[in-house]
Amino acid sequence: MTNPVPFWSVDGACSPANIFQDGNKGDNGSPCLRNILPVGVGTRMIKDLSPGAGSSTFGGSAAMTGVDAVWRLWLSADDGTDGQELYRLQATLYPVLTLHSDLNAGAASSGPQGLFRHSPGALGSAYFSADDGTNGRELWKVSTSTGLTDNVTFVADINPGPGSSNPSGFQAGNAPGGGVPAIVIFAADDGTNGREIWKVDTNGALMIQDINPTAGVSSDPQSLTTVVLVANTDIRVFFTADDGVNGRELWATDGTPEGTLLFQDLHPGPDGSSPERLTAAPGRLFFLADDGAHGVELWVLPVPAAEPFRRGDSNADGAVDISDAVAVIGFLFLAGAEPTCLDAADAEDSGVVDISDAISLLSYLFLDAPPP
Repeated sequence: MTNPVPFWSVDGACSPANIFQDGNKGDNGSPCLRNILPVGVGTRMIKDLSPGAGSSTFGGSAAMTGVDAVWRLWLSADDGTDGQELYRLQATLYPVLTLHSDLNAGAASSGPQGLFRHSPGALGSAYFSADDGTNGRELWKVSTSTGLTDNVTFVADINPGPGSSNPSGFQAGNAPGGGVPAIVIFAADDGTNGREIWKVDTNGALMIQDINPTAGVSSDPQSLTTVVLVANTDIRVFFTADDGVNGRELWATDGTPEGTLLFQDLHPGPDGSSPERLTAAPGRLFFLADDGAHGVELWVLPVPAAEPFRRGDSNADGAVDISDAVAVIGFLFLAGAEPTCLDAADAEDSGVVDISDAISLLSYLFLDAPPP
């Protein structure tokens, strides 16, 4: 190869997270970056990682900051000696590119893939797949924790032993009870259930649902795409899958088994509409599909917004009033129906619906107590 592809620092947006580009020189047009880079430096190669004419074969990347307030870019690269491994680029005035973790020691490659920045807090983590030479290609993450000593951890051996689960398609999912996204949803194969939809949260990696329940047969989730419904409080991940009955159709998940559903059977019967090129917009999803009558055409789904959550509104009618206290008392003592929203009926947010919740509601309604 006569023109190797180095990694360049280029003019771009003010955020250091956006000043790196693989293989193309910038045009030195940004006032912001002229202040960040010394006058006359402009675009420059950061490092010839694989010296000479050979390429260092840069892969995907994810940018985030650390507790030291310095941005770093995580990426996979091959220096010609250690194989394709995880590198860290410090976004300082003169960026420094270093090998961070040789996950598959020696010349063999761990081949980090699918680096996905996930930020449930100010710092966050980047999830990716890699093969350490022992466990196959499995789930890993790097977290910005204590300055330059960023932690790389093996998250889960989803397909136990040397077999690979090949996790991919990482997308942000709902946080329990709403709030900033706190889970990552992806596709993986545990070696038993085939390739299905999974999530990783504070409890580790879990299969959300075996969409195609036939043993060893995959629903093969593809084109995972996050759609934000209400700010960061209600999120769905849409994807295509084949449940073995309806063909490949459009599915959606909120990260729970009961919230993972066939969203629409556009081509009724076993053939499937084969949706592809899923593209998210606020509250909407665009994609191509074949309904069996019109050929492959452009579709749009207006995603229904979730009902607003209000603690104390046990019957989910949008208001906190005496009917909510009556519903809780009836449920507890009079064999009444279960409240429409048990979480909302827990007025004191204690994790249990009991008489204290009814008292809290009545106190709010009649004794000028704080709202639930």
